[in-house]
Amino acid sequence: TYTRTGPSPIPSLPPTITSPPWHLHLSTIPPLPIPHPHCEGHTELPHACEERERVSRILRVQYFIGRGGDEEVAGEESGSGSGLELELSLSPEDIEFSKTPLFKHLKQGLALTIGSAIGENAPEVEECLRAYLVGNRVGLTVGARAWSKHAHRSMPLPVVVDSDEEKEKEEERDEEGKEKKPKKKKKKPKKQEVSGWWGTPKGPLSTINERALGVFWKIMNGGVWRNLHWLPRGVLVYEVRVGEGYGMRWAREGIDEGKSQGGDKGEGEDRKKNKEWTFRGFVEPMMENGHELGWRHPLDVKDLKIED
Repeated sequence: TYTRTGPSPIPSLPPTITSPPWHLHLSTIPPLPIPHPHCEGHTELPHACEERERVSRILRVQYFIGRGGDEEVAGEESGSGSGLELELSLSPEDIEFSKTPLFKHLKQGLALTIGSAIGENAPEVEECLRAYLVGNRVGLTVGARAWSKHAHRSMPLPVVVDSDEEKEKEEERDEEGKEKKPKKKKKKPKKQEVSGWWGTPKGPLSTINERALGVFWKIMNGGVWRNLHWLPRGVLVYEVRVGEGYGMRWAREGIDEGKSQGGDKGEGEDRKKNKEWTFRGFVEPMMENGHELGWRHPLDVKDLKIED
């Protein structure tokens, strides 16, 4: 059973503090911390961890002084109480850094890679779920249909399990390798259905939809790698992966990459507001010659799950 609450990009903050920690200095304040993304086959830029720890420390200071992480921290008047506390706790460099697109990106818990869409907003879990549950004409959700078409990529061939009769048959072989006449009719070897990482889409439409929803929460709750990146023609992609590399992808089309990153803000922001996230399907772990092999990932025998 998967909960309907996805993991928050920023970890829970500590309990409310009754008085400002005037004695704390930036270098001694422990980070939240924002977890470092990790995923098989994916790596961040070399400075990503250092920058993320800096973001965590700034967020911690902002929390301690009661400002919260979403308000602008520059230009506060020193006589306003909390503004004075903020300026005393953060260096000018950190105050400027807290206004940058990179700070915004890392604050969301996103991975920092060479292709990251710095400064963009990742969709909320509710937006991802809404796009995943859009129905089609036959009664399947978009997510369930994609799951039905994708699940075979981690599906090994059916395992043939020898029955007791087959074992007896082997023991009845004589020295010349000739098989003795069986006393009883032998049963055919039983094939057991093997479920790969994605599971097996089967049953009525309602069951497939329900199980596909379980796949959604399996990835969303277990996601340890989230990233935003651009595809050609202004397509913004949001990706969530678990540690093994399996994941899901959403897209927002028709966004001008140049304007969304600081060009003409007026028109660019209006265009982005009119675009909704759509579910783009599931993704496999990175592998050599992935396109040639159809991104199939047969699992090891020890990882197989047998379904009756």
